[in-house]
Amino acid sequence: MAVGSFLQNLENLLKPTPREDHTFVISTSMKPETSLPRVDARDAGVVVAEMLREPEEYWGRIVYAAAELRTMKDLVGIVGTGSGRDVRYEQMPEADSKDFLKGMTLVLAEDFGQTVAYYQEYGHFGQETADWTQPAMEGKLGRLTRVAEFVNDLEFRTYHYCDRQSTPSMQPAKRLYIETQLTLSTHNDPNHFPDKPEPLSCARRVSLTSPRPYRAAP
Repeated sequence: MAVGSFLQNLENLLKPTPREDHTFVISTSMKPETSLPRVDARDAGVVVAEMLREPEEYWGRIVYAAAELRTMKDLVGIVGTGSGRDVRYEQMPEADSKDFLKGMTLVLAEDFGQTVAYYQEYGHFGQETADWTQPAMEGKLGRLTRVAEFVNDLEFRTYHYCDRQSTPSMQPAKRLYIETQLTLSTHNDPNHFPDKPEPLSCARRVSLTSPRPYRAAP
């Protein structure tokens, strides 16, 4: 079984970044029109169960698992609609892309960069990606989670990531994480923390997590 791009990437690599104007940005080095087959990793069992029901049908074949083909532009539109936030896509400049990869090992960073370049030139599974994923997208491999369904299950939250300023009783590098529900009316002031008298220097971070457990195969 070959799987598409995991929707779980929305919880880490593709996590929206908040901006000062209360909008959110998903940014990668891929072009906005780059189309990838999207799949919920938790649906792998659904596909495998279907293959096991008809082993003769799938014996010796590669099965391509994907619920939908979606561009990066499509993806941010679905995230924006599902979360009720203003989300847009920005293609990351090459210099920023290199900074983004700095936290990875050299081998992983090179592999990631080559993978992105391959996707843009050839497609996720190659030039026949659309044809090869068509059976799965038509539901022939079981009921797979659509992108909008996955997004609607996410808990869209933001965190204020703060450095306390130097005080006699606290080291300057000590950090404080304060979790808040993301609303554009209540916690839109990054310095508003009740009962926290110390001065704070804060930046917002987003957390996207899905409370839905893995689905058992029917």
